Amino acid sequence: MEPRRPPLRSLVLVFLLAAGGAFAQGQKFLDLGVKGGLALPSFIWTGDDGWNDITYFAVQGEVYAFACANLSPTFGIELEAGYRGKGCVVSDDYGNYAKWYMDYLEFPVWAKWTAHAPSGFGIYGGLGGYAAIFLGGRYEFSTGEGGVWDSSGSLSSGDSDSPTLVRPLDCGALLVAGMESRHWMGEMRFSFGFLQSMDFTPPPDFGGERGSLNSGIDFLVGYKL
Repeated sequence: MEPRRPPLRSLVLVFLLAAGGAFAQGQKFLDLGVKGGLALPSFIWTGDDGWNDITYFAVQGEVYAFACANLSPTFGIELEAGYRGKGCVVSDDYGNYAKWYMDYLEFPVWAKWTAHAPSGFGIYGGLGGYAAIFLGGRYEFSTGEGGVWDSSGSLSSGDSDSPTLVRPLDCGALLVAGMESRHWMGEMRFSFGFLQSMDFTPPPDFGGERGSLNSGIDFLVGYKL
């Protein structure tokens, strides 16, 4: 009986066949480029979720380098690496607020489906996920309680002396929609975290201990080399 082909060898064979098919059709197999834009991150609270109604988007930025392997004229796999800002703003009608601005090194991977027009214009959609490493951040609290509750400072992973305990890793799902021409693209993304990214213990009058899941909407512009 012929021995089974190792999975890695099979994967390499699939990519080589796809590259050959793309070349035969006059299609570029590998697209390289950069993209960046506006990130509007927020939190979905777990545990004591009473803050979800008063949680709003923060305003952050993001930038990535990407490589897209075009396995066919309509399907590809895109890998990215770059910076993404996350966080949120919690604000009530009494002037109390809490703000988090967090920096991550992020690695999105997603499957891309594209519909092309004869003019070279295309629209695409994608589904995938991301993994991210927490780099640092800052917070601002104003609750009228004094002390640490009316302060600002930096965030670091595993700092047990802070009311905010940030987890070092984040991962989640990614939904993508966009349009592209020969070199330029415009893109909109929705992301939803699976791992609890932060633990937070507010003052006694503001509810109980809670955790957060990262989420957000992104608007990007990209350029393919």
